[in-house]
Amino acid sequence: LSGETQEDCTTYNMLKLTRHVFSWTADPACADYYERALFNGILGSQHPRDGEKLYYVNLAPGLWKLFGTPFQDYWCCTGTMSESFSTLGDSIYFQDAAGIYVNLFIASTLDWRERGVRLVQDTRFPEEEGTRLSVHVARPTRFALRVRVPYWATSGGTARLNGRTLDGFASPGGYFVLERTWKDGDRI
Repeated sequence: LSGETQEDCTTYNMLKLTRHVFSWTADPACADYYERALFNGILGSQHPRDGEKLYYVNLAPGLWKLFGTPFQDYWCCTGTMSESFSTLGDSIYFQDAAGIYVNLFIASTLDWRERGVRLVQDTRFPEEEGTRLSVHVARPTRFALRVRVPYWATSGGTARLNGRTLDGFASPGGYFVLERTWKDGDRI
């Protein structure tokens, strides 16, 4: 491990590949990997003050972040990280004919126009545990809502539907699946 171990462009490309593999397989391990790469390899690579990007994410202990400068540095990672930050929401949700996958815990809204479903996620992850999902539908609509239970959630978890605790929970590295007819305002 060194200051030149993890190039941002590689992480960016691995996210693109992982997104494709998940869309073909719906493998929760892909979503787990995506979360780690996004939070550890992408989100910290942009300077919070001026938006400049890192070339490498330093992985050795005791190193500091070395950001580019506006007129002297333009690495390949400067371009790919600019694109990466424009696509932060593209892998939070996936859908198929049966329902929705919630793969990332990021405050967001999904509009599934084909089914007339809007799903709102309210969370402060990783600062706080948990996420809240609100379902909005024009008329009662049946679909499966699959919420990822990350591989790292080894201390268990619970789910509540409209305030009522639900029986059972998925194992880490899987999905908690609620297949039902959803009504406007249902909360998970």
